[in-house]
Amino acid sequence: MVQDLGQLIPALQAAKKSLQAIEPLTREQRLDNLAKLAEAWGREFESATAAQLAQESGLSETLVRAWDFAGAKAYLRSWLQGEIAASQSAVTEGAVARVQHQPRGVISLLQPRFHGPRLFIERFAPAYLAGNPVLVKMSSKTPTAAVLVDRWLREAGIPEEHAVVVGGQSADYANLLVKHPAVSAVSAVGRRETLLAIYKDCAELGRAFQGFAGGRATMFVMDVQDADAWGKLLGSSLEDGKGQRPYDNLRVFVLEKDEKTQLANLETAMSRFPQARLSGHLTQCSEDHQAEALGPVILFSSIKYPFDLAKWVNNASTGFAVQMFGPLERLEKIAPKLDVGAILANRDFDPAESVLFGTKESVIGDTQLSSTGSFFSQRTQRRGL
Repeated sequence: MVQDLGQLIPALQAAKKSLQAIEPLTREQRLDNLAKLAEAWGREFESATAAQLAQESGLSETLVRAWDFAGAKAYLRSWLQGEIAASQSAVTEGAVARVQHQPRGVISLLQPRFHGPRLFIERFAPAYLAGNPVLVKMSSKTPTAAVLVDRWLREAGIPEEHAVVVGGQSADYANLLVKHPAVSAVSAVGRRETLLAIYKDCAELGRAFQGFAGGRATMFVMDVQDADAWGKLLGSSLEDGKGQRPYDNLRVFVLEKDEKTQLANLETAMSRFPQARLSGHLTQCSEDHQAEALGPVILFSSIKYPFDLAKWVNNASTGFAVQMFGPLERLEKIAPKLDVGAILANRDFDPAESVLFGTKESVIGDTQLSSTGSFFSQRTQRRGL
């Protein structure tokens, strides 16, 4: 594991050289290594390390165990099943043009403080399966996460030159992980402003870039709802999801002119869901996450005009998706202004619509998460004889 700046440049150079060493590994061999990684992840589930990771990240141990351990392992296994099925169903015919997938090159994965191991899995798996060397920068505030990820990679038989874990202060590494000539692509999760700055650097250098931000869904309710109607609107999140699905972490907006009536009716509706919490602004993300580990949290806010919704969801951590309820002709005018992963008008979420768990589906760049997609691989065609 890279622990200081002096080790990073040699690690970057070694990663670039290892591109040729990874390529001879078959797709099946890389799938097998990822399956071993899933097993290594599972062995850590009962470990006291979860408590240490929770303490460092400011989250509850309940959430860390459910998300970074059990959730990450379940996600990786499910993802691997899909990749194996895709490999088995692929058909090649000699006279038909074949699409071949080549590795993109060295990829930097930049991690936030919260949910580091889980977000690492979602992006590392397709990057490695596509044959790319990977450098992953874990938050300096969660050194336990970096140690864990490094150990799990080695237990899975993935050598350090194929997957380098970088610790230490983030500011010391930012330029190298984005701008070093060995880097071909950058995948980042974090604040929107940070992602825009990285995107600008990548565009100038010709790097591929993908960025994800935002961990809450937004609900905008234009018309006044009585308590029964509010109960139906929130029932799926509060009863079925228990607040643990990304689109259950709701921030609810209403119009200012209706605020008192809407809030009174919403409070009546939520009294039927004792595990849920109704709140205004939570000042700290860590408080927000800890509260959500115990039960659903609904953040209630009002806006003066419907178009004000864009000011909030486009510039805050509420951009996972938006549900809007009201006259369709008015909602259709608001929708184009919203920069979010998904927009639903007058309907609830289908679980199949959740591509990323806890992050906004598309913020900036190429957000493809398949090993054969346009971000992690490059496509070439050749014709059979």
